[in-house]
Amino acid sequence: MIRTFRLVPLIKGCILLSRPANVAIVVASVAIGSFLCGELLSKAVLLASISAALILAGGNCLNDVFDLETDRINRPRRPIPSGRVSLKAASVCGWALLAIGTGLSPAIGGGALAIAASASVFLVLYGLWLKRVVLIGNLLVSALGALAFLFGGVAAGNPKDAWFPAAFAFLFHLGREVVKDAEDASGDRQSGVRTLPVVFGERAGFFFAAGVFAVLVGVTILPFAQQRYGYFYLALVVVGVDLLVGVTMLGLVFGKAWMSLAKASNLLKVGMVCGLAALAVSRA
Repeated sequence: MIRTFRLVPLIKGCILLSRPANVAIVVASVAIGSFLCGELLSKAVLLASISAALILAGGNCLNDVFDLETDRINRPRRPIPSGRVSLKAASVCGWALLAIGTGLSPAIGGGALAIAASASVFLVLYGLWLKRVVLIGNLLVSALGALAFLFGGVAAGNPKDAWFPAAFAFLFHLGREVVKDAEDASGDRQSGVRTLPVVFGERAGFFFAAGVFAVLVGVTILPFAQQRYGYFYLALVVVGVDLLVGVTMLGLVFGKAWMSLAKASNLLKVGMVCGLAALAVSRA
């Protein structure tokens, strides 16, 4: 009974470490990628979704292990700095999830193993080192977000139609990652993490993110202009992505009191969900 009582908070803590919302987004990305490539309900797509979910969950657990000192400043309520999960338990959970997720990928076929193994290696390198290098960590996270759509395309056996949503995801993640770095600048500075806002200042980070999102807005219109995606896509992407990121970045760039970094981060997460929804209905 005592062991069971102690196990429950440990399980809850490990689930929090995996960042369930982000895992749900990567599962949706894989599913949408496969759908846009002509397949949705198949064993390969199911395996790809599970594999991607486990790999990301494992990478997130290890990221919190590697990032303990920074989280003690930026996010003291996270499971490890708060004491709910030990470093050992988080490490075991992270490595196990990565191994299982990668191990499932050969059954998907195509180049799935190469994508899964690369994603696992890069997630570890990101947590250990690359997140501390100006822009390199941001670019890596953005590339991993794009890979989820290609993973779905590989599972569908037709990855060529996954390149546009992959580019969409890359640009959105890149802009959002820089905004998140600005939110974490205080702890990153004390921990020696060299992000763009830490090295060049928050305002420079906002201008960079705004430039990335400006490119994204232009890119989002292309598939509709080429008559590949329909009006439902256009309506959702203009309102839920283009207008939302535009208002968010204007508030940050011009230092408006009504746009805090925490609010901007949450709004961009909403924009990400709207972007996924727009892609999901793009062929309607």
